[in-house]
Amino acid sequence: MTGTLRARAGTCDGVPFARIDTPGAVFGEMSVVLDRVATATVRAGSDVEVYAIAEPLDFLRDQPGAALAVLRLTAARLDGLTQYLVDVKSQYADRDDHLGMVDGILDALGQSLRPQVGPRRHRASPDRPTMGTR
Repeated sequence: MTGTLRARAGTCDGVPFARIDTPGAVFGEMSVVLDRVATATVRAGSDVEVYAIAEPLDFLRDQPGAALAVLRLTAARLDGLTQYLVDVKSQYADRDDHLGMVDGILDALGQSLRPQVGPRRHRASPDRPTMGTR
């Protein structure tokens, strides 16, 4: 499959953070699972074929294999981020200058993260995009 999608934080003017070019890639799953407005914008970087799932919660309930694939994808992303944060912490933990604060900031961030799942929605709307697969 050819084509590339680019993800940016917030709007299309936000900080770019991901290039999606893997066949079968999934995006929008965090917004669906956490029942939040999307925190990223995905735009085509070339011609792509995208399949939108209009009722993603129903789809994930009805397709346990797809739900497991999304769970594995999310776990892999979290694992990669955790490994990165551990590496950053180890690099700056013994510093006495302003970079030494990174260790404490990451500790505080890790302790302050609490799941905030809202009430379940049943229909997609323009302000809450559907989950997509490629």
